[in-house]
Amino acid sequence: MNSWIKSSWKPLGLLLVMGTVVAGLFVPLKPGILDVNPQKLEGPTPELNCFVYNVPENWKATEVVLQSGPHQWRSNRLSSLQKGQISASFHPNNSQPESAFNRLYSVFVHLENDSQGTWMGLPDAVWLDLSTRSSDSVSTTVAQSAKEEGDRFSGLPHRPILNESIRNQFFHVPMWFAMMFLLLFSAVYAVLYLIKGQMDDDTRADAFIRAALVAGVIGCVTGAVWARATWGDWWPRDPKLNGVALGMLMYFAYLLLRSTLKDPLQRARLSSVYGIFVFPLFIALIWIMPKLSSNTLHPGSGGTVGFKKYDLDDTLKMIFYPAVIGWILVYTWIAQLVYRTKKLEQSQEQDHA
Repeated sequence: MNSWIKSSWKPLGLLLVMGTVVAGLFVPLKPGILDVNPQKLEGPTPELNCFVYNVPENWKATEVVLQSGPHQWRSNRLSSLQKGQISASFHPNNSQPESAFNRLYSVFVHLENDSQGTWMGLPDAVWLDLSTRSSDSVSTTVAQSAKEEGDRFSGLPHRPILNESIRNQFFHVPMWFAMMFLLLFSAVYAVLYLIKGQMDDDTRADAFIRAALVAGVIGCVTGAVWARATWGDWWPRDPKLNGVALGMLMYFAYLLLRSTLKDPLQRARLSSVYGIFVFPLFIALIWIMPKLSSNTLHPGSGGTVGFKKYDLDDTLKMIFYPAVIGWILVYTWIAQLVYRTKKLEQSQEQDHA
């Protein structure tokens, strides 16, 4: 049983990562609303343009609804869906209280084919100005609650702002999970070295940190791409991003420390102590400090909503969790290869000595 586990975890990791790459790149995105224009509705008969994405050809838009709490407006005129754009006009009137105006509304578009229908929405998308109140007597039918009638499409969920970039969740986020596990393993081996004094534990601790830094660099690159797509900047001023940068520099300093110490015993002792103390500091920089900050952009930090609430539906879970396991196994394999390389180098040094 033990030999089977030892021989199977590496191909398992590769299979999970390969499945993540294939599913993450080729599973289609569900239909959704990309944007609306204008974002402020004014005048007695405002018109709203909705830009939608990935709607199948056999589906058509039948209704556009504005909704904010108990206040709902149904479009009284709707253009056909052409080139991903729908135009809808509204006719608010004096029968509605003033509280129905000067507030943000979510936009919902109803889609239908020959046998079924469903809604897609964009939260807090338009501002309904008080000037839209009309003095005529045209009545507006208040729409029923535009809630999801059931998911009619398979694929990745369409989330506002994220759009296609949601695929990066299978690559960027697992990199940091893998890095955390590898740095934890390194700290454990550093403790074992100080207790037992075996050089093999120091070599393993070093190997895990080197593999973790590879994951960290890739995590930074994929994070920068994601930030550019969603926040408009490669590296915005964000406590979590700055904490990651500082933490990575501390671990690069670990490598510099090891390279400057020639005596093996001294190098092992000092780097083990350094690795043990830098690990909780790194965790504080990337997890604790952002949660205490009030101006972070990252989900789940500083009062922002975590990605679990909005971004992890059943389809994402089927890809995301295997991706985390797969990347951890693959980077553990990389750490093992680094360890074997270090052992060969040490063996050659002993032979020359």
